[in-house]
Amino acid sequence: MEFLKELKELQKQASGLNRGKIDINVERKIRDNVFEIMEMLFTNATPEKFINTTKLMYRDWSQSYSEDIRFGRDEDADKGMIKLSTFEWVVSLPSVQKMRSEVSAG
Repeated sequence: MEFLKELKELQKQASGLNRGKIDINVERKIRDNVFEIMEMLFTNATPEKFINTTKLMYRDWSQSYSEDIRFGRDEDADKGMIKLSTFEWVVSLPSVQKMRSEVSAG
């Protein structure tokens, strides 16, 4: 449950952020989607599956972001950057780091 508290606090802190490259409402929706995905994943998976799934998500999302940059899809790349940075904030939360160390130790 510690994770859910940290996630909600992070979501509150990020609600007013705007990088200025895309509409603030679109940016907020992207962040909210990431928070929702992470909450659903956490509530429906064991810690081991949560950590393994986040590794796969990061690989897939960063590959998609790289392709957007390589092919000049600037708006998609901007959206991808928001998604990735939000995701990185979430997986950097203390509760996720604790889960990661427990999974790797077990």
